[in-house]
Amino acid sequence: MSDLLPVNYKQSISSKGKQWSEAKRNSLTISPSAKTVLAYQKDTGLFVGEYESISSCARHLKCDRTTIWKICRGEISTPAPNGKSYIMKSTKGFTFKYKDS
Repeated sequence: MSDLLPVNYKQSISSKGKQWSEAKRNSLTISPSAKTVLAYQKDTGLFVGEYESISSCARHLKCDRTTIWKICRGEISTPAPNGKSYIMKSTKGFTFKYKDS
């Protein structure tokens, strides 16, 4: 019967009632996971702005969060119909990078 349950449900059941360690509680408050994102115009390279997270950048520039994330990481896009893949460099006239890289 338990083999029919989704994995995330099993994980939820197994972690119920367990206390978080002191290190885990401190890591959530000390080290935020958001990285600062810098935005530039694609054609001219002019600096557009500095945003505290990908989400705030996406809201302000009306771009897709996942696309900004992939550009910052230098990920390869899904293959085009001709079978070629390429590194994502821009979206909606903007290009992005993490501040610390």
